[in-house]
Amino acid sequence: MNMLWVAIGGALGAWSRYELGAYIAKRAGSRFPWGTLLVNWGGCFLLGLLAGMRQVLPAPLYVFAAVGWCGAFTTFSTFSFEALTLWRDKQRGRCALYLFLTAAVGLAAGAGGQWLAGLPG
Repeated sequence: MNMLWVAIGGALGAWSRYELGAYIAKRAGSRFPWGTLLVNWGGCFLLGLLAGMRQVLPAPLYVFAAVGWCGAFTTFSTFSFEALTLWRDKQRGRCALYLFLTAAVGLAAGAGGQWLAGLPG
């Protein structure tokens, strides 16, 4: 049953990201990625709130909202939550490594994909 909640939340999260991102971009213009930035910040806040309330939320609601909706709304929220968990658990070296690898390898992978597609990287 959890898979169904994740799927429904994911579909709504992806739709929400698209609509809200497009709305913000339309209002703010395209010179800076305000839509993505604000969506990511909002997703981080919401996932933090849900994680803090996990013990009092019904399990299906948590799976729907935190895993499904936030997961599709922004993967940056999951990244932030995992980094904060490592930091909170006093795994500072792993946290730093995770932050570095996410940024460095993510950028390199994006450049590699563009290069493979024939775009300047």
